[in-house]
Amino acid sequence: MSIAEKVAAAISKNSEATGPLLFLLSFSLFSFLSSSKRKWQANVIKGSSTSTSTSTSTGKSTKIASPTLNFDISDEVEIKDEQLAFFVAWTGADNASEPAKAANRKHIIDSWLSVKSKFHTYRCIQSLSYLSPRSQRLEAYQLILDVLKKGEEAASSLKIADIGCCIGQDIRQLILHGVKPSCITAIDIHSGYWEAGLTLFKDDVCAEEVEGKGRLSKVRKCFFDMSLPMHAKGTIESTDFEAIESFDFVILQAVLHTQSLPSQTNTLKRIFDLLKSGKGVLLGATGGSEIATEWALTPDGKNSRYLHSIESLTTLLTSIGFKHISIKDKTGEWKDAMRGAAGGGGFGGGFGAGGDEGQKRLLLEFSAKA
Repeated sequence: MSIAEKVAAAISKNSEATGPLLFLLSFSLFSFLSSSKRKWQANVIKGSSTSTSTSTSTGKSTKIASPTLNFDISDEVEIKDEQLAFFVAWTGADNASEPAKAANRKHIIDSWLSVKSKFHTYRCIQSLSYLSPRSQRLEAYQLILDVLKKGEEAASSLKIADIGCCIGQDIRQLILHGVKPSCITAIDIHSGYWEAGLTLFKDDVCAEEVEGKGRLSKVRKCFFDMSLPMHAKGTIESTDFEAIESFDFVILQAVLHTQSLPSQTNTLKRIFDLLKSGKGVLLGATGGSEIATEWALTPDGKNSRYLHSIESLTTLLTSIGFKHISIKDKTGEWKDAMRGAAGGGGFGGGFGAGGDEGQKRLLLEFSAKA
């Protein structure tokens, strides 16, 4: 069976959790609630149980122990001076004195604790890596800056979507780089993280924002599950028929490695349809693996997340119709992003620290044209 056939088979596979898996998930939830150290655990294994995984890189079917996703979600964190830079750049907050820095840190930590108490604590949330925009590190981000250099007319017609926008730090960076807010669409699975970003970056107390005249007021917001079938109720294309083939750039940062393979496929298919045909560009990064494999549970606990190898992600993008595909292993260059700005696996969680059966976890940067 070819690699493409294997990916296609995996796409059609029903990956609903089984009864025993739900039992184990319930046990992990009980452990979480009873632990004074607030350790979050999503255990996919019990004892020496194993699952069968087919490598899309080698074509070999091997039995591997299902991985466990464990990390500390304690409420203790240290915020370094350099981590305040973007917060200060956006808010204009005083950061000159030690008391001012202390006040900024307190504000950030209070916001962080509120987010953790309300929503799923991804590693990027736990590590506060969202304090520093990351999309500007992507090689293809220069293409956006190149458009801005062409002048007002080109900049005004630009359309960019940030999928999995979370707190909205990369959208704020786009605005600081000169992208008009009306040219940006913020997309995430729900509005909670975006609204938390308004508090974090003090937009919710900015008079202009409150009056609808601020920098973010013209950013289009669309909150829905990108993995839903095309034209499903509530999706961007179901409410705006002009959205199809309308975007010049779609940013997809730290999303794919949180999804199952079928969800990844639907997400990428939708992105392909949203991008301008022949010239729209997808750019982003994801956690990956030397050998493509399922690993921890998705945030809803129903399916297994899927980590791509360079080869398997290339195959998937090609099967959807993307061209000029570039996928690079940036594990070494993005070490600080993976560890997290506050230390702790900021880019989706500890990639590069090793994997199952000796597999190396990677951070893959990708770009492709529709």
